[in-house]
Amino acid sequence: MVRKITLAFPVIFSLLFSVSPGYAEEPIQMAAGFSLSNKYSLFEISGFELDPDYTTANIDLIWFYGEMYLRLNYDRSIKDDTQNLGGGTHAVFSRQDAGATFGYNLSNRVSVFGGILAGNTEFPIFTSAGTDNFTHELSYVGPFAGTSYSYPLRKGSLSLSIAYTKMNGAFSIYDPANNDQATSHGTTDGLSYGIVWSRRVNEAMNFQMGYKVNRFEFNDDEVAVDGNDNSTKDNMNIFSIGFIVFFE
Repeated sequence: MVRKITLAFPVIFSLLFSVSPGYAEEPIQMAAGFSLSNKYSLFEISGFELDPDYTTANIDLIWFYGEMYLRLNYDRSIKDDTQNLGGGTHAVFSRQDAGATFGYNLSNRVSVFGGILAGNTEFPIFTSAGTDNFTHELSYVGPFAGTSYSYPLRKGSLSLSIAYTKMNGAFSIYDPANNDQATSHGTTDGLSYGIVWSRRVNEAMNFQMGYKVNRFEFNDDEVAVDGNDNSTKDNMNIFSIGFIVFFE
């Protein structure tokens, strides 16, 4: 059986769901996926404009039941990026994201989905001597919802998706010398849209490649870190390639 999956917001959370009696005789099927991604980011904070690039590894676990599916996802940078800040200092960026997505196929081409997304960007700042001065961290967690449309193309299928999120966010600075941390809270708004091409390799495997755009904006509501407004924009272009294996 060919299954359709929406690759939505790139999870730490488990999502439980109930099913109607109409699916009582249909078995639950499982799939697992792995992909590598290049993420090209434009990161704006406190008047600074940085462009960290990440290479990330992504793991998916997916369960199907009738027209419903549950996807758990974890994505982490395996190659961090160093940004020169001037004055003999530099920042090393790393990133991780996790999510749980529950989806429903309204038809062979249209599906709706929603879930929980969590993630963080961390960038310790080092002096020319290699000393860690301060570690900065931007984190967020919250719900998202979206829809997708797919159609056959070149012995495979092409899927378009769009999703919106409004999450709780936080910006923190940790001072290792004094073992002190200051945190400012706010909200994070995000829009994600993308395209995925998928092709059946054999009865048990799909090959996938995709492009996705994330536009996240953190609004610093408290201005609690050093009295500065640390509102942040994180615009990211993501190219990915991978596969999904289906288990009967």
